[in-house]
Amino acid sequence: MGDEGKKSETGTNQSDTLILQQSDHPGLVLVSKLFDESNYGQWSRAMCIALSAKNKIGIINGTIKAPEVEDDKFSQGNDARVFEIRREIVEHRQGHQSVSIYYTKLKALWDELGSYHDPIACHCGGVKGLLEREEKENVIMQFLMGLNDSFSTIRGSILLMNPLPDTHKVHALILQHEKQNEIAANRDTTGYNAKILLNKICKFMVGK
Repeated sequence: MGDEGKKSETGTNQSDTLILQQSDHPGLVLVSKLFDESNYGQWSRAMCIALSAKNKIGIINGTIKAPEVEDDKFSQGNDARVFEIRREIVEHRQGHQSVSIYYTKLKALWDELGSYHDPIACHCGGVKGLLEREEKENVIMQFLMGLNDSFSTIRGSILLMNPLPDTHKVHALILQHEKQNEIAANRDTTGYNAKILLNKICKFMVGK
C-alpha cells in the first residue's frame, strides 16, 4: 500500500505534515541543549534533524505554505492561543537572561501573535501611522518594562526621546548599554583583584 494509504491508529494521514500526533505537545523537548548566543550552528543542526524526523522541517524552510486563515483545522482554538500569547508577553521578564535571549524570546511571541492577525491591505499614511503607534505602545513599551532595574537609566533616556525610536534602534541602544556595563564590571573586578594582590605582596615584604 502506498504512502497515501498509511494511516495512524487514530485514522489520520501520517504524511500530512500539518497534523500533530499524540506525542506532540507544548512541553516536548526537541533538542537537549538550549540555544544561546554561542551555539547557534550546533543548535540549528540538531533542531533541523529533530524537525525532519517529525516531518515538520518544511514548515520552517518555506517548502510548506501556510494554511488559509479560513481553514477550520487552524481556526479552532485560536482565541485561546492568542490569550495565552498575550499573557506570556505581559509576564515575560529578563531575569537572569542576557538582553539578546530576552529580546529573542519576546520577539518570537510577538511574531506568533502577529500570525493570528489578518494582513492589512491598506498602506495609506493613516494606517502606517497607526501601525507605528501600535509598535511603540505595545512592542517597545513591553520590551522596556521587562528589562531588569539595572537598565532603568537608559530606559528613562529612551522614553524621553521624541520621537520614540523604532524597535530595532531601542534594542541596539539596550545592547550597547549592556556591553558597557559588562566592560565596567570587568574593569572593577580587575582593579579589585590587583588591589588584593598588592596587599598580599606588601604583607609578604613586611614579614620578611
